[in-house]
Amino acid sequence: MSVNHRIYLDYNASTPLDPQVKQAMALAAERFGNPSSIHQEGRQARALVDQARSNIARLLNCDQRRIVFTSGGTESNNLAIIGTARANRAKGNHLVTCSMEHSSVLNAFHQLEREGFEVTYLPPTSEGLIDRESLRDALRKDTVLVSIMMANNEIGTIQPIGELAEITHENGILFHTDAIQAFGKIPVQAGSIQADLVSLSAHKIYGPKGAGALFCSASTELEPLLRGGTHEQGLRAGTENVAAIHGFGCAAEILADDGLPQLMELRTKLETGLAREPVKILCQNSPRLPNTVNFYFPEWTGESLVMALDLEGFAVSNGSACASGIIEPSHVIRALGYNDEVARSVVRVSFGKYTQAAEIDSFLEFVHRLAQRVKRAMP
Repeated sequence: MSVNHRIYLDYNASTPLDPQVKQAMALAAERFGNPSSIHQEGRQARALVDQARSNIARLLNCDQRRIVFTSGGTESNNLAIIGTARANRAKGNHLVTCSMEHSSVLNAFHQLEREGFEVTYLPPTSEGLIDRESLRDALRKDTVLVSIMMANNEIGTIQPIGELAEITHENGILFHTDAIQAFGKIPVQAGSIQADLVSLSAHKIYGPKGAGALFCSASTELEPLLRGGTHEQGLRAGTENVAAIHGFGCAAEILADDGLPQLMELRTKLETGLAREPVKILCQNSPRLPNTVNFYFPEWTGESLVMALDLEGFAVSNGSACASGIIEPSHVIRALGYNDEVARSVVRVSFGKYTQAAEIDSFLEFVHRLAQRVKRAMP
């Protein structure tokens, strides 16, 4: 395959911008007014922001007043975690999360530890799931927040968020979920998952980078991270990025109208093809996102395989895109109990609504050819 014909298989890192979203953003860019201004230009911009809020609320099945726009998933996670902890410190200084969370969650908790909070990091099972009883045992009288991601960005495992939130609420504790990787792949509705705070990002659902959202229940107190005006109900100061927010709303509207992309057949096709080689697929028996396969070959390092695939025209990943440029073992894989060698060797393939079955065939064909070359080179 020529590198001029690229096959993109890294949708968990970022999705292509939907053509309809691109067109909508171009039109929105002409609405240059400040959405906080009361003149016509400002009202036109405000209407785009309000429509986006309504579209996202429709998808989440929640009151649109509960949606706060941010600059992306990282800010949403930071606002949810740091904002909640600081606002509720008088009630307690203990927090609970999982050791395989996204770096934007883990580093938010590390910051709170520097501020004197105590954090319990729950280990996942070897199949990438959180044990309900381990969560129950971790809760204390001074626990004020639990944060567990809905679906892991590297291995794709889906947590029983509704059950974990119920355990948390039984003890009068707030619950946050990073639903950024789940959003657009599996149903995410605020009521059914019972979370007090839900983080979302536009560029995971074929929208633009630079726009995110946080669902915040009416009873949840947050301390804003940014100081300034009273934008976004006083929780996120700064003039809204109207074009990006409008693009987010357009992507949400498309998702609501078209439904979730059907990707399970592609995942089955990929895993069946990989089974022809001595490959280990991680967490294969757990509930997983329909678009994510994480695997490794004992004889290969993930970085070398990713580079070989890239030269052949395939875009895949061997870890989180937020750790790009850092050659170190995946903290997610290590949390599952694997050693550093395996944690460096995993490869993540993730696909989406534009992926074709023929592209999976092409990927498998190259992997098989590469495997044969490796076998011939072995003593």
